[in-house]
Amino acid sequence: MSYTTRRICEVSRTCQFMRKVSNNRSNRYTTRLPRRIIRVMSEGHITEPEYLRRLAKSNSNVVLKIEKSGKSPDTLVREAQKLYKATNRIQSSDQVWCIFDVDDVSHQSIKEIRARASTNDIKTATSNPCFELWLVLHKENQTAYTTSSKIQKRAETLGLVKGKKVAAAGWSCLSDNYEAAKQRAIALDEMHLRNGSSPGSNPSTDVWRLVDVLSS
Repeated sequence: MSYTTRRICEVSRTCQFMRKVSNNRSNRYTTRLPRRIIRVMSEGHITEPEYLRRLAKSNSNVVLKIEKSGKSPDTLVREAQKLYKATNRIQSSDQVWCIFDVDDVSHQSIKEIRARASTNDIKTATSNPCFELWLVLHKENQTAYTTSSKIQKRAETLGLVKGKKVAAAGWSCLSDNYEAAKQRAIALDEMHLRNGSSPGSNPSTDVWRLVDVLSS
């Protein structure tokens, strides 16, 4: 075999080796990480689950499981405690959430419920007076005290909900204006802090915390 022929063979083998190494690296870096499982227990059994499922569909890194719905805040957290203990969580990024309204529940009771949840590593997303406040913040600010019936009516007037369901025409608004809604919600917390009001006073919502998890 001539020198030239040997060099051609060596170069060919080197190229084949480099392609193999490149393919191995590519496979290693494109391997999908296990998807996070977010388990949610919701007080509302229509509006909130529908909204959250729609959000989760756009994120392939998350598996959303609505475990319970239609329960009171206290019952939700107690059920979540049982679920948390019974669930074999294989990833530290998996989470259990409870989402509920303040409505007519006393502020002290909500504070105790959230504290018990936090002690058991259960996260909460609450709205005062109700979940529809979070939806309205995608369209406009709401700084004055309001009631569930008033804010629900306002959400419907703005075309965000139709009955208990999120309106088909409202989805684009909810998607496009998320950051604005989040900043309005944070501003409400800052307003209560300046006024000396308790955290979570009416109106307020921290649903954006759960949305951030489902979107990341």
